Amino acid sequence: MAGKTDEKGLRKVDRSALPKFASQKGRGWIDVAGTRMCLFDIPGGWLSISRSMTLFAGEDTSKRVLFEAGLGETFSTTALAAGILSMTAEGFRDAVDTYSEAGFGDFSVRELRFSDGYARISCGDAFEAWALLCSGKIADSTVCYYSTGVLLSFMKHISGRSDLVATETKCMARGDDECHFVIGTADRLRQQGIMLHEWGVTIKEKAEFLENLLEEKKRVESELRRKNVELASLNKISATVSQSLDLNEISNLAVRELRKIVGDKAVVIYLIDPRGEELTAAAEEGFSREFLESVKRLSFGEGLTGNVARARSPMAYDDYAQYPQAMEVAVQREKIKSLLSVPLMSKNSIVGVLNIASRTSYHFTDEEIGLMSHIGNQLGVAIENARLHEEITESERKYKTLVEDINDGYFVCQGGQVVFANNAFLSMHGYSRDEALGKDLTLFISPDSVASVQEAISDKISHKESSDHLEFLRKHKDGRDLPTELKIDVSEFDGKLAIIGMFRDISERKRLEQRVLQHERLASIGQLASTIAHEIRNPLSAIKINIQILSKTLSLQGFDKERLEIAETEIKRLDRFVQDLLHFARPVKMRTALNSVWDILEECLALLADRLSEKKIKVIRHKPQHLQPIRVDFEKMEEVFLNILLNSLDAMQRGGEIDVSAGEDQNLNGPMTWVEIRDNGIGIPAAHVPMIFEPFFSTKTEGVGLGLSNVKKIVEAHCGSVEVDSRVNGGTSFKILLPAR
Repeated sequence: MAGKTDEKGLRKVDRSALPKFASQKGRGWIDVAGTRMCLFDIPGGWLSISRSMTLFAGEDTSKRVLFEAGLGETFSTTALAAGILSMTAEGFRDAVDTYSEAGFGDFSVRELRFSDGYARISCGDAFEAWALLCSGKIADSTVCYYSTGVLLSFMKHISGRSDLVATETKCMARGDDECHFVIGTADRLRQQGIMLHEWGVTIKEKAEFLENLLEEKKRVESELRRKNVELASLNKISATVSQSLDLNEISNLAVRELRKIVGDKAVVIYLIDPRGEELTAAAEEGFSREFLESVKRLSFGEGLTGNVARARSPMAYDDYAQYPQAMEVAVQREKIKSLLSVPLMSKNSIVGVLNIASRTSYHFTDEEIGLMSHIGNQLGVAIENARLHEEITESERKYKTLVEDINDGYFVCQGGQVVFANNAFLSMHGYSRDEALGKDLTLFISPDSVASVQEAISDKISHKESSDHLEFLRKHKDGRDLPTELKIDVSEFDGKLAIIGMFRDISERKRLEQRVLQHERLASIGQLASTIAHEIRNPLSAIKINIQILSKTLSLQGFDKERLEIAETEIKRLDRFVQDLLHFARPVKMRTALNSVWDILEECLALLADRLSEKKIKVIRHKPQHLQPIRVDFEKMEEVFLNILLNSLDAMQRGGEIDVSAGEDQNLNGPMTWVEIRDNGIGIPAAHVPMIFEPFFSTKTEGVGLGLSNVKKIVEAHCGSVEVDSRVNGGTSFKILLPAR
């Protein structure tokens, strides 16, 4: 599923290549205008659900949630209990077929060893991959986590085995032909070389782990420590809010510890949203779920909580029902009798509100209000710090993403060694991250450029005036020296002086500059050639006519006649030279039409058939099966092929072989048609290869060296290019690339 790349570096998918889903009776979906209407076609669609979870919970957590959601399916257990499914291999196949019929895709069991709990399943249109492909993107990894969970749940419930795992090994969303799922024991899958996804520890699991530790601590506490629970809880809150930068951890642990202080009273912490427009319940204990849902969000001035947020001072009501703005749902449904609200302050700003509610009449003393206000100030500072940490973390994440996504090579160097490098830097040098980090910066610079780069760095450190950009040659892992532009600055990294730099590949720019210079040079040469040719042509024509007249009027014999014939022959040769100069100097005028380049090549071979036979040169043809005609000038392309073939003839004095082939390809400029002519002649010295297209360059005793120059001129007039590969005594290959338009 090849495609073009958008501005974010993601590949666009050709929608015409997406699977076609036919509407079928009994299926759980309807196809309308390329959109599948199914169980998951809620507002935003499945892709929106996945993106939203990734946005709010992170990519790894999002994937796990989708997998766990699939693993939590109840169809198989319900169907087994009702006798619709049997705990057999056929039962598993029926479950998979039902999943397909429900609209999740056409899943097919490719291999099933039911007694071993092993199965291989494929699907050409899994709904998760389908949803992503319809968005025009291609993923870097598998995406069908929900289906993976569902298929694993089917096998676990129907086989009665709990020691099974599942993974997706192929996925249409990343360019595979279909999605493949494998179920089995972890050991068996690893033996087959299948990598299993390792889930990270979730916040919930961390909280549960911490809660278990606290419960264990409570069980082993002595009676003496129980009497000091209030002091211990206060210390716990103080330590937690001063050390943790996790907002959820601070809120939940504070609520948990506060419950130890206030006993059977309910506790809830409200936090002000970043825009400062409303309060949202962040953590609670002791309230009913229904009540919390009804008061989860409160505006400023709403109820006692909203008024405390506005007034920024604590308020307590021993008889909450008598409070003028008492919320009916709190009095009638939750039976709250007394309520204390304390603002959570950070310096002079309010960040939230702490509520302590009692379902029995209770008098909040000044000491208790002061204690809760003190705790509120601690929590306020900790929450503000946590929010700042989240903002910094998010900023760092965005910055890191930006650095990783840019095309320029970004690096950080300390003590002469690379301590950070983005993907572009690694790619442009051909190294992996492990190979690059810790290496000396000079490893990535050509020896000829090391001194200039080090001087530029030294100037930056010493604050000397210097150019912001330096052009140099970088060293690729394969030994190539490539033109590069360097921009550097001095900063700090992990608290230490660091050189921050950016490598920008300028190979294409240099190539274009060289091409412009070459065109300017060719234009100058052409103008000069035209002037010389015109200056020579007129007197040459006069000499030619007079010699022809003399040869007819004079009765010369012997050497005199021979000398006149030699003069006439040389004048003809000089006239051809002038004609070549004029031809070279003129712009290429083309009359293009749809032609087969293979047919043009065959005609050239036919013209040279006698000379090929005379020199005992064998032509090996690799005719393509399908080659579309393209717009070219037949005569001009004939001149191109003849020039190259004649060079091959000259390179093989004692026979040999010429391979001719053609085909179609795709490059950055779009679809291309190519023709390659390869011989096994004497080859071209490496020092001469860059000059063979230069006007008047020739190593032959005959000719003026304009043949290959005209070849390049004609091909470029067709918006094409010529590639040469040659080795001394190893033959030469000319490859002509032409736009297939």
